[in-house]
Amino acid sequence: MELPEKILQNENTVAVFLSLLNNGEALGVRAVQKELGMSNPSTVYWHLQKLVDEGVVEKTKSNLYIITPEFRKVSKLRLPLSVTHYVVGKFIVPDILVQLVFLIINTLVVLGALLSSNFALAGLLGFLSMMVEIALLANFYRKSMRKHPRVS
Repeated sequence: MELPEKILQNENTVAVFLSLLNNGEALGVRAVQKELGMSNPSTVYWHLQKLVDEGVVEKTKSNLYIITPEFRKVSKLRLPLSVTHYVVGKFIVPDILVQLVFLIINTLVVLGALLSSNFALAGLLGFLSMMVEIALLANFYRKSMRKHPRVS
């Protein structure tokens, strides 16, 4: 499940959503305001209302806000920075970090193959990991150029 485009267009609305997601429980306007360090509760209320209008958040009878069940399972966020983020437990991880972890693990596997004198396997794994990384980085570059084209 991905957030509606209207939500992703405003970084403060995304921050309010992430605050509710990370807490995992219903929060009031002042609690969100305090957590995010926002100065004006009416601003927080506006962002919460935007989330309610889009069906991402529900308002309880006691004027608390909680994420709807379908959006509690958000596993991927496409933020305005044109970087994809994954929600892993209570952590928000940029996809570039996932790629880095992949590269490190793959490097360790290739080194293990080299140390065991299995040069053919090491070469094959090294080549495959390089191809995967090139494809991922090319995709990342293509997405960022779409959002921020070069000025000539």
